[in-house]
Amino acid sequence: MAFPQHRTVSSAARLVAPAILLAAAAALGGSAIGSPAVACAEPREWDIGSYDSCVDQVNGAVDRGIIQRGNDYVNYLKYCCSKSGGDWNDATRECQAPPAEQGAQPGPQINLPPGGVPQATLAPVAPGPAATPTTPAPASPG
Repeated sequence: MAFPQHRTVSSAARLVAPAILLAAAAALGGSAIGSPAVACAEPREWDIGSYDSCVDQVNGAVDRGIIQRGNDYVNYLKYCCSKSGGDWNDATRECQAPPAEQGAQPGPQINLPPGGVPQATLAPVAPGPAATPTTPAPASPG
């Protein structure tokens, strides 16, 4: 059984690979700078229209005999509630609006361009005297 020869990766390729991955992540919007909303999440809002539409679909399935009234029915209502942003109350078996945030402080405002990814702007360099490369003088023997 012959083993394939191992290929070594040059040091230049090892240095360039992380830069390429970082550039690809930034281009695809995978930047942590572009989505700081986790720390400053907005309060949830209950979409009553979405909840009512979901409940109408569940009730239609009950009318057609697809879903039986009972635990399954209640589980579907709970799903409709959470999907629409509401809070399910087990005691009353009702969906309710989430509580208002008490004393919530707004997070820092970050102005991002459309798409949410900061764009780097490169400015041209003004023409000037050309820099001449210098080479060090050979060391004198002695």
